[in-house]
This record gives sequence, C-alpha cells and structure tokens, in this order.
Amino acid sequence: MRQTSLRHLAGSFALVGLSTVLSIGAAEWAVRTFAPQSTEPHARGLFEKDSQLQFVPRANFGGVHASSEYRVNVTTNSLGLRNVELEPGEHTGRRILVLGDSFAFGWGVQAAEALPAQIQDLLRQAGFPNVDVINAGVTGYGTVQQTGWFERIQPRVRADAVLLAFFVGNDFYDNLQLSGYEIVDGYLVDRPFGAAPRLTERLGIPPHVRVYVRTRSHLYNLLMNGWDAILLRFGLQETTATYEIYESQVTDTVRRALDITEKSLRSLHRICERWGIPLGIVIIPDGRAIDLLKHVPGYDLTKPGNTIRAIAASQGIPVLDLTPMFWAQPHLHFPIDAHWTRDGHRLGARLIADSLRKGALRPLLSPRTSDGKMTQFQPD
Repeated sequence: MRQTSLRHLAGSFALVGLSTVLSIGAAEWAVRTFAPQSTEPHARGLFEKDSQLQFVPRANFGGVHASSEYRVNVTTNSLGLRNVELEPGEHTGRRILVLGDSFAFGWGVQAAEALPAQIQDLLRQAGFPNVDVINAGVTGYGTVQQTGWFERIQPRVRADAVLLAFFVGNDFYDNLQLSGYEIVDGYLVDRPFGAAPRLTERLGIPPHVRVYVRTRSHLYNLLMNGWDAILLRFGLQETTATYEIYESQVTDTVRRALDITEKSLRSLHRICERWGIPLGIVIIPDGRAIDLLKHVPGYDLTKPGNTIRAIAASQGIPVLDLTPMFWAQPHLHFPIDAHWTRDGHRLGARLIADSLRKGALRPLLSPRTSDGKMTQFQPD
C-alpha cells in the first residue's frame, strides 16, 4: 500500500515537472515568435578586466553584436576605441574626442552610423574637412571612469577638444558603483546595486547562470525587461535605484551620486585645462525613463538635465541638452533595447554639429592661440 502511494506521488511529481517544462517551452516559443528579445548583452569578448578602471574595451577586437532588433559589426583599434587607427604624435587639423557610454559608442548601430562618425561627416560637409571626431565611448562607463579613460588615452590621441556625452539614465549611478561590473563568460555583468534589488537578485540567480540563461532565453529577457515597468505602472514597490534621480525628493543615494558626479566633472574639466583644450557637455535623455515615468506622480523628468546644467554653469562648461528634441519622438529608440536607432544618432549628430558650428558648443571648434585666447575656426 505504501509502495503504491509512493509510486503515485512520484508519478504526480513527474507529471507536474513535465507540465512545467512543456509550459515554459511553449512560453519560450511564443516569445521568440511574437515578441523576440535581445539576448546578447554585447559582442562577446569585447571587454577585459582592468585594475584601475574595472574594465576596458579590448584592443584590436573584432566581433558581432546581434539581437532581434539589429546585427552590427564591432571592431576596435589598438587603443580599444571604436574608431579607425589614429596616427601617433602630432597631427594637423582638429581632433574632437567624444567621451560617453553606450550612446557615444553606438550601441546597436554600425560604427559609421554612430554619433561621433555622423558628427564628423556633417562637419566635413559643412566645410570643415580637417576635423576628426574620435569615438572614445565605452559601454557602462560613468564620468569617473570616462575621466580616467581620457587621462589614459589622451597622450596618444592628442585631442584638441573633448565632448562629453552624459546619459542621464545611468551615468549618475555608474559613478556610484565603480566596482559594479565583472566579466563572466566573456560578457560584462553588473553586480547587485541599489536599495531595491532587481528580480534576478531577488531570485538569487548566480552570475554564471544569469549569463547562460540571458544569452539563450527570450522568455527570461522579457521578464527582466518588464520588471521595472510592472513595478512602476502598478505601484507595487520602489524600483531600481536608477530612477531615484527623477524623484522630487532627494534620497541619500541620489545625494551621493550627485556629489561624485560633480567631483568627476570638475576633475575632467581640470584635466582638459591642463592640456589647454576646451570641454563641452551633451545631455543624452533616457527614452525608457520618459516612457515609464511620464504618468507617474512624484517624478520630475527635467531634474537630471537641470542638475548637469547647473554643475556645468558653475565651471563655465558649455552644454547642449538634447532632451527637448527627443521627448516626443519615440521612433528614435529601439523599442526593446531603448538605445538610439540610426535616426536617433542622425538627429543627435545634426543638433551637435549645428551647435559646434554656431551654438553653445562652438568653443570646441575654436583653437587657442599661443596666449591662450580662443580664435574662430574658419571652414575651408
């Protein structure tokens, strides 16, 4: 009798297990068919560990970054920049170095379609054939790491101006979690951070398992991508710390992030001054935050940009804020990935090139004379 009961119980467990596996398999098939997700965090092997900056892009890298929304080639030069090889030593013309994260790097688009390359094309078409715009964007970097990155590469790049692309979506918090990333199975993985852990941390999923499933399961990525939206839209609880920067009330975490960001911007400005070159800032809006928070009370979508403008104004750094032009144009972002499409990079490049020629960022195109004064940089 007892053996019969055990067999019955084992059979029940087996049936439940089989049903679960079949249900998950059916759900995975449905997501892959009707709502495919991005499974590749980036081109595998793109990054390597670094004792100072935590991680850096691998020099002379070649790979492919593919998702349901794009498939692009990713290559780097001998410095690890997504740029053509630069001639060493002194150079003629004018080099503008673009610092930033994945938006400057050109996440999801080809190198020629990324922001720096398109700015260069537009300036050359406008009569500035000797201007080179160099892509020094590194995915996952905040201004603290970008400042260290600039110090490392500037002796070889010899840039004549620096343009910092500041992404308000996570640059504040990237400055706060300098040890927030690790390399797992060739991928850059962010560690648990913030007062409200993400679903993966709540479930206690180890990094290696998370990477394995992340790069294979569309269903898993759908659940992860929808976690923040569910929490925010239904008011279930506070979501990841990233969105605290938009809250009307300043939390201790935000206060620390703002303090570190301001110090890093001042440090970058001082380094540029030591090199005798101008610094400008472009504010990159967060399309995902705009979509998630625009109808949620207690959030101010203009707050991060206003904060950066105030910091820059105190140091005399020119600023161009792209937020107004991007708010009402959702087609400029990939629906799932939320990075800029080619059209997004094209619009951003046009606004920046116009500002470099005749707007707030014009000092970056104006070389200094021997006495340190700015001179107008005339197109040929």
